[in-house]
Amino acid sequence: MEKRRKKAGKATPESYSEFVHDIGRLIIETQDLARQHGLFPNNREFFECRKCGLLEGVDFEGRLMTCYVGAEDIDTGLQFTEPDEHGVSRCPKCGKKVKCNWL
Repeated sequence: MEKRRKKAGKATPESYSEFVHDIGRLIIETQDLARQHGLFPNNREFFECRKCGLLEGVDFEGRLMTCYVGAEDIDTGLQFTEPDEHGVSRCPKCGKKVKCNWL
């Protein structure tokens, strides 16, 4: 990442817009890097199947896992499919459609 130093001065709508754009780009780059290392990029809510009770979480290393309420420390090894553009996936245990919200 290239660091840019700008002369201190009065903020303008253009400088603010550029600043927000740069932050957005850095967030996307960080999420891509997390994915490359098998980590959850925190770009959506976790899935939870209301039919069979399987839910998604993150272990202490930042990797996605699935478990059941009351057994949160036991990874089932199952994985929800990547959500589509509407945030919809299928439960790997029972096949029910589940939805998450994008963050």
